[in-house]
Amino acid sequence: MKEKINILGDFVHRSWLTLDRDLTGLRLLVKLRWDMRRRMRENRGLHKIFLDVVRANPNKICIVDIGSNRSYTFSQINSLSNRFANHFRANGFKRGDVVALFMENGAEFVAAWIGLMKIGVITAWINSNLRLDSLAHCLRVSECKAIICSNSLYQFYQRTKDAGLLNLQNIQEFIIDNKKMINNYEDNKILSYNWLNNAEDEEPIHDETINFHSLLCFIYTSGTTGMPKPACI
Repeated sequence: MKEKINILGDFVHRSWLTLDRDLTGLRLLVKLRWDMRRRMRENRGLHKIFLDVVRANPNKICIVDIGSNRSYTFSQINSLSNRFANHFRANGFKRGDVVALFMENGAEFVAAWIGLMKIGVITAWINSNLRLDSLAHCLRVSECKAIICSNSLYQFYQRTKDAGLLNLQNIQEFIIDNKKMINNYEDNKILSYNWLNNAEDEEPIHDETINFHSLLCFIYTSGTTGMPKPACI
């Protein structure tokens, strides 16, 4: 009996110590669920919700890119995303098309999927650690029309092709490098900051049929029991 009382006392003591944290978490969870219900009723696309935040906080820090030691405001990320959107729309990409993103986490990755989201293009988020068979599998099942690949990861994508694991003759390839032009790749495959700085950063015409329930992206499972599987978000 004494042991049970001690256990109960310890539970009450620990609960009291974490009460503020637990109440804060509960408050955030309730707020999140309420906000999700409101968003579902409004049925506005995520790109419009993002633009609301941009207009309200244009100069607030949106992303801190540790790799490049740079900070980006919401306005800067939006401008960069517009360049991706306008470029791909000008090249014939439309709602329902899929573009694979084989990039490290960073500002360019975020800007790419936000920009493509604005024109209804679905992005497939390819794990940057995938190689050969797993990489080829994820690209095949996404049925992507193009791939945006970072300069540092392109070698692994190229090795996958050289190994005969990919049969993607119709896939357009875009290599993005935020430091310098890549001279050993075809010019029409290069998206560099030189190109982006000269690209149109005006807000693209949005597809008004895109709503809160529209397919945004494919995120892949870890593949612990087989090949990675795409989850529709």
